[in-house]
Amino acid sequence: MNGYPLKLLKWLAASALYFTGYGVVTRLIFDAYPKALTLDFMHFQASGFICLYMALFSHLILKHETRHPRMCVWFTTLVASGVFTWVQSEVGFDFFALLDRPFFVFTIIALPIVFEVVRFLMTLELNKAKSDENL
Repeated sequence: MNGYPLKLLKWLAASALYFTGYGVVTRLIFDAYPKALTLDFMHFQASGFICLYMALFSHLILKHETRHPRMCVWFTTLVASGVFTWVQSEVGFDFFALLDRPFFVFTIIALPIVFEVVRFLMTLELNKAKSDENL
């Protein structure tokens, strides 16, 4: 029980890192492609870059959070989405108005899904390495 406040502090730092990195990645994408918000293909390409960022972040969580990585991802998702609602000035503080924006909903849903995919791939690699050692 003594380690949980420190763990929550680490998860809060991970949430801040995720939000900051997410902001940088989206700014880079949408500044480079100003029409990306209106063109479907460019929006899809931007989503691919965001998924790549989420995969790297998921790998970071899996590497450094050994006991509760899923809880860390969900905590990060909820805290970061809370920060998104606070920072998005054009919508104000209305969380449900943000849910009308598909790209925002995608970013909330995608991190846990990408995390599970990365976790599955890392498990496959570990199982393959163990089976190679046994031979």
